[in-house]
Amino acid sequence: MNKKRTLLLSLFITITIFFSASNVIAQDSAQIFNKTRNTQKIEELRILYRDQIEAYRKSDKEFNVAKTHYFNVETLRALEEVVSATEVAMFDRSKILITYLELLSATLDDASGIELTLKEESLKEIRSLIVNLQLHQEEIDLADDRGSVNILADKFEVFVEPYNQVAYR
Repeated sequence: MNKKRTLLLSLFITITIFFSASNVIAQDSAQIFNKTRNTQKIEELRILYRDQIEAYRKSDKEFNVAKTHYFNVETLRALEEVVSATEVAMFDRSKILITYLELLSATLDDASGIELTLKEESLKEIRSLIVNLQLHQEEIDLADDRGSVNILADKFEVFVEPYNQVAYR
């Protein structure tokens, strides 16, 4: 009788532990799978990025055509066309870089398994670079002559190193 009681008691404890453990595993799995994902936002940003790449390719091609035309004819009208095409290409370039950084930010924010301090530091750097590029984009929009467009084109070099550090980290 004592052996039966011990056997039943140990069987009861084993079953209780088994169901308790499976319940904890199920709760952990539910927490993992219930994490909100930004897949819709990421997909929208990818589509926007692809469209902006096409727009930038077109504006870059128009810039190169205008530049070649200017070097062939060297007229003021051709110079104005080059300046205008430069402004459009620079604006498109800044738009695509901002979108890329937003996509990078959303992907990084959605990723798991990254050290939190490194993740937060990277997201902070990305957001800072986005703000700086938006300010640069506004300056491009306000540029109205050849001199200011040239200054903005040279000023873009400031963004290259931080952009590379953030993008290739």
